[in-house]
Amino acid sequence: MKEKKERNWFFPVIMSIFFLFLLADNVVTHLAVYRLNQKLEAMMLPASPAILEVSQKEVLESNNPELALDLAVVGSGEGITTVFARQLARDPEFEGDVSLEAWRIAVRAGYIDWKFGAGIGVKAPDEVAYVLVKDEEGKYSAVAKHVKDKEGNFSGSPESVQELSSTFAKADFLGKPGNVRIQTDHEFVMMA
Repeated sequence: MKEKKERNWFFPVIMSIFFLFLLADNVVTHLAVYRLNQKLEAMMLPASPAILEVSQKEVLESNNPELALDLAVVGSGEGITTVFARQLARDPEFEGDVSLEAWRIAVRAGYIDWKFGAGIGVKAPDEVAYVLVKDEEGKYSAVAKHVKDKEGNFSGSPESVQELSSTFAKADFLGKPGNVRIQTDHEFVMMA
């Protein structure tokens, strides 16, 4: 009579369950990103006609910081991602989905918590500008925040510079309790 070999089923079953959890986590993450992107597209407002006429290349070639700030000022009804999208749309070297990349930059800079949907909002329109900064390789590497002074003018130097994290996982949400990097007189935390 033939002996039945005992099959070792434990390892394949555990590995299958592990891969199913990984797949489910990946699907949930992509679904969350998709939903947030849809919300962002619904919230994005068109820029004013005067700003639409100015391209990012003209801003860089003119070496005029006032033009760069005009593209980066958060206006009434706008958010931080709106000004990122406006700057990306006028960058002749940028190729891709403007709203998605604006959202990604906001996450990597810490202005959006992609896990829970919270974000940083601006209290007063036309008071704060978030200028995208490129590194030597031409990649976006930081966000320079400019705030108007008491006379209503932007200074030449930024109030703060927020470096972009290399990945979403390393992104540090600025709105976490106890995080002192949020300037409460200009920004606030929006919960999803």
